[in-house]
Amino acid sequence: MPDDLTAAWPQIKLALAGTLPSRVPRSESTYNTLLSMMQQEAMVPWVLVHEEKPHAILVTTKQIDGPSGSCCLFVYTFYAFEPLPLRVIADGYLKLSNYARSIGCHAVTMETSKPEVLELIRRVSPESDVETRLVTMPLASAEETGNGW
Repeated sequence: MPDDLTAAWPQIKLALAGTLPSRVPRSESTYNTLLSMMQQEAMVPWVLVHEEKPHAILVTTKQIDGPSGSCCLFVYTFYAFEPLPLRVIADGYLKLSNYARSIGCHAVTMETSKPEVLELIRRVSPESDVETRLVTMPLASAEETGNGW
């Protein structure tokens, strides 16, 4: 994987630059950390291929909920070079599900605010909870909030 990762890093970095979660700073330090995590296999890059052509890159990581000990495969980023046929997305979801199961996870999760991504998720996995939102709040200071809470 390290040789493949090195060769693919420019495309992966491009995908990351466009799709990092909003709470993550876009900096060389961030990209270096992400590359290191992929080299250590703490994060896994995936390429969705259709008709022998790459159509999307996604990066996943295993997340464990501390209190419950439950595990999810978190789609950290998803970047499509062009619209994907639903069949390709469904096949990719099946592969991710099988991988998640193999590492002890019970679900695939992701963060998005894009209506078109939410609609694709509804179509590929109708039982998915697409209504719950992760809210990112910048840290406040007492000056900004008056007297705090």
